[in-house]
Amino acid sequence: MKSIFKKVMLISLSFFAISTIFTGLTIAQTTKKPLGEIRQLPLPAATTSPTAKPNVSYGACVIRDGYTSLPGYNAADSGKGYAMKKMGTVVDYNDAKSKCIDPIYQQITSSYCATNTNPAQWEVALYDKDGNYKTTGCAQSGCNNHACPVVQYGACVIRDGYTSLPGYNAADSGKGYAMKKMGTVNDYNDIKQKCIDAVYQSLTPPYCQTNTNPAQWEVALYDKDGNFKTTGCAASGCNDHACPVVR
Repeated sequence: MKSIFKKVMLISLSFFAISTIFTGLTIAQTTKKPLGEIRQLPLPAATTSPTAKPNVSYGACVIRDGYTSLPGYNAADSGKGYAMKKMGTVVDYNDAKSKCIDPIYQQITSSYCATNTNPAQWEVALYDKDGNYKTTGCAQSGCNNHACPVVQYGACVIRDGYTSLPGYNAADSGKGYAMKKMGTVNDYNDIKQKCIDAVYQSLTPPYCQTNTNPAQWEVALYDKDGNFKTTGCAASGCNDHACPVVR
């Protein structure tokens, strides 16, 4: 009986052990964590190399005297000692030079000479994209200095011996004088040729309306501001001319 009991016990223990192992395997399989989903790592953000700003150049035709620094491209079109014509974008210095022809310099001479009197050189200037100076050189026509045209005005004047010469911008007639303004002239001889006797005869009535003294016929040359430069007798002489006697 004891041997039979031992055999039964051994079989029971073996069965229990097998059951325990099987149960453990089952639990392990049911509680095992699933594999995580495969995640794709984000790609690095696309980067582009910074695009270099285009190499933009600007050109200008410049008139400048010898005492003045070259103006920047963004400066005013004219100022003390200079005047300029901005030509916009250009390929290079040679492109700017080909565009700066003599008629352009002649055009901006009036702007320069309106506020400047020094002789000035015609130049070509190349600037970078920010308007800063890069290169400069002489115009196609050369490196000569160019003087401002001398602006002078002329007038034919009737004036008595007690009256100062009126300025060019004075009224056409006043106490002791009458005048005929002849506009711009080349020089004193030019205005003297224009002041013929017929002009003085046309001035006599307005003079004599308010004046009675005999008066001399004169030629007067004025500067660009209307100030007296030179005076002299009319081509017909320096005689005094009396007003006609009204009866």
